[in-house]
Amino acid sequence: MDVTTVVVSRRRFVTAAAVAVAVVALQLQLLAAAAAKNNCSRRCGDIELEYPFGVQAGCYHPGFNLTCNQSYHPPRLFLGDGTVQVLGISIPNATVRINSSVITLYDDDRSKDVAWWGKGLSNTGPYFLSESKSLLALLGCNAQVDVMVPAAAADRRNQTVVGSCTAICPPSTSDNLTIGAADDDVCSGIGCCQTNIMLGYPSYLIQMKVLEGAHLPILCLHD
Repeated sequence: MDVTTVVVSRRRFVTAAAVAVAVVALQLQLLAAAAAKNNCSRRCGDIELEYPFGVQAGCYHPGFNLTCNQSYHPPRLFLGDGTVQVLGISIPNATVRINSSVITLYDDDRSKDVAWWGKGLSNTGPYFLSESKSLLALLGCNAQVDVMVPAAAADRRNQTVVGSCTAICPPSTSDNLTIGAADDDVCSGIGCCQTNIMLGYPSYLIQMKVLEGAHLPILCLHD
């Protein structure tokens, strides 16, 4: 496995990344066996399509429709509504690998030290985030990220924390800190930390906090 190195300016930003290899589990065991029609597309870009997935009407089981966007070269595959990119499908493992997002907190705005972010999959679909193959990583200094279960109530203080990690940095005269992911992709908590996505919900609420000694940030969301 390659070693990933990220250079982070302690004075410029703190970044939390929902790892791009996030995996969603499928409830394929609940589906009846069926054969796709001969006129159904079998590939979108580099990804092969098999039932219950499909692009054209009549080629997929309800809830497993996909969108093949031909405007990209090569074409890109998305979940039904076209907002979440699909990076791979494994029928034997009952998983779909999706592209995730990055949250960046900059210190240009000192009006906030807590930022909220909520994103995930549809609560009404057949997908949920895998407990064993999904994680949230935070890269930066003196910051904490909490993963919470979404609640119907609007009061965020009543959310249940299901994962948390804190990244700190020792005093240094250098403006930059080199952060390297170990071969086992485990962050130590020095400039980098990670927490698993637990309980198999389709979406989560993420809270990012800037700790004492860090510059107050502004939230910038990258899809």
